[in-house]
Amino acid sequence: MYVAAALVGLAVPFVSLSLGGLMLFRLWLMVEFSLFTLFLYAAAGVNLLNLMLSLMALRASVGPIWFRDLIGIAAVFSGVCLAIVVVLLGMFAALGG
Repeated sequence: MYVAAALVGLAVPFVSLSLGGLMLFRLWLMVEFSLFTLFLYAAAGVNLLNLMLSLMALRASVGPIWFRDLIGIAAVFSGVCLAIVVVLLGMFAALGG
Protein backbone atom coordinates (compact mmCIF):
# COMPACT_ATOMS: atom_id res chain seq x y z
CA MET A 1 0.00 0.00 0.00
CA TYR A 2 2.74 2.46 0.94
CA VAL A 3 4.85 1.51 -2.07
CA ALA A 4 1.98 2.11 -4.48
CA ALA A 5 1.14 5.47 -2.92
CA ALA A 6 4.77 6.57 -3.05
CA LEU A 7 5.13 5.50 -6.68
CA VAL A 8 1.95 7.32 -7.70
CA GLY A 9 3.11 10.43 -5.87
CA LEU A 10 6.46 10.32 -7.64
CA ALA A 11 4.93 9.53 -11.04
CA VAL A 12 2.51 12.47 -11.18
CA PRO A 13 5.07 15.25 -11.83
CA PHE A 14 7.09 13.17 -14.28
CA VAL A 15 4.07 12.12 -16.30
CA SER A 16 2.68 15.64 -16.42
CA LEU A 17 6.02 17.10 -17.52
CA SER A 18 6.54 14.45 -20.19
CA LEU A 19 3.01 14.94 -21.51
CA GLY A 20 3.61 18.68 -21.42
CA GLY A 21 6.72 18.23 -23.53
CA LEU A 22 4.73 16.19 -26.02
CA MET A 23 2.00 18.82 -26.13
CA LEU A 24 4.62 21.57 -26.56
CA PHE A 25 6.07 19.65 -29.52
CA ARG A 26 2.59 19.44 -31.03
CA LEU A 27 2.22 23.17 -30.46
CA TRP A 28 5.48 23.70 -32.31
CA LEU A 29 3.96 21.81 -35.22
CA MET A 30 1.05 24.31 -35.05
CA VAL A 31 -1.61 21.81 -34.06
CA GLU A 32 -4.21 23.15 -31.51
CA PHE A 33 -3.01 25.93 -29.23
CA SER A 34 -6.05 25.90 -26.94
CA LEU A 35 -5.54 22.23 -26.10
CA PHE A 36 -2.10 23.04 -24.68
CA THR A 37 -3.43 25.71 -22.32
CA LEU A 38 -6.18 23.32 -21.21
CA PHE A 39 -3.51 20.73 -20.47
CA LEU A 40 -1.52 23.30 -18.49
CA TYR A 41 -4.54 24.03 -16.30
CA ALA A 42 -5.08 20.30 -15.73
CA ALA A 43 -1.40 19.73 -14.93
CA ALA A 44 -1.44 22.62 -12.46
CA GLY A 45 -4.48 21.19 -10.71
CA VAL A 46 -3.10 17.66 -10.50
CA ASN A 47 0.30 18.78 -9.24
CA LEU A 48 -1.25 21.13 -6.70
CA LEU A 49 -3.41 18.27 -5.41
CA ASN A 50 -0.36 15.98 -5.25
CA LEU A 51 1.59 18.66 -3.41
CA MET A 52 -1.19 19.20 -0.86
CA LEU A 53 -1.71 15.48 -0.27
CA SER A 54 2.02 14.95 0.11
CA LEU A 55 2.32 17.74 2.64
CA MET A 56 -0.70 16.48 4.58
CA ALA A 57 0.80 12.98 4.71
CA LEU A 58 4.08 14.43 5.94
CA ARG A 59 2.38 16.50 8.65
CA ALA A 60 0.35 13.51 9.84
CA SER A 61 3.47 11.27 9.97
CA VAL A 62 1.72 8.52 8.05
CA GLY A 63 3.67 5.32 7.36
CA PRO A 64 7.30 4.35 7.80
CA ILE A 65 10.17 6.80 7.43
CA TRP A 66 11.11 5.68 3.91
CA PHE A 67 7.54 6.40 2.80
CA ARG A 68 7.70 9.91 4.24
CA ASP A 69 11.05 10.43 2.50
CA LEU A 70 9.58 9.44 -0.87
CA ILE A 71 6.50 11.56 -0.29
CA GLY A 72 8.77 14.52 0.52
CA ILE A 73 10.63 13.99 -2.74
CA ALA A 74 7.30 13.79 -4.58
CA ALA A 75 6.24 17.08 -2.98
CA VAL A 76 9.43 18.76 -4.21
CA PHE A 77 8.97 17.42 -7.75
CA SER A 78 5.32 18.51 -7.79
CA GLY A 79 6.32 21.97 -6.59
CA VAL A 80 8.91 22.28 -9.36
CA CYS A 81 6.40 21.07 -11.95
CA LEU A 82 3.79 23.50 -10.61
CA ALA A 83 6.28 26.36 -10.91
CA ILE A 84 7.07 25.41 -14.51
CA VAL A 85 3.37 25.24 -15.38
CA VAL A 86 2.66 28.64 -13.78
CA VAL A 87 5.54 30.23 -15.71
CA LEU A 88 4.28 28.71 -18.98
CA LEU A 89 0.74 29.87 -18.28
CA GLY A 90 1.99 33.37 -17.59
CA MET A 91 4.06 33.35 -20.74
CA PHE A 92 1.12 32.24 -22.89
CA ALA A 93 -1.19 34.76 -21.20
CA ALA A 94 1.29 37.54 -22.00
CA LEU A 95 1.42 36.37 -25.61
CA GLY A 96 -2.34 36.58 -25.85
CA GLY A 97 -3.21 32.89 -25.84
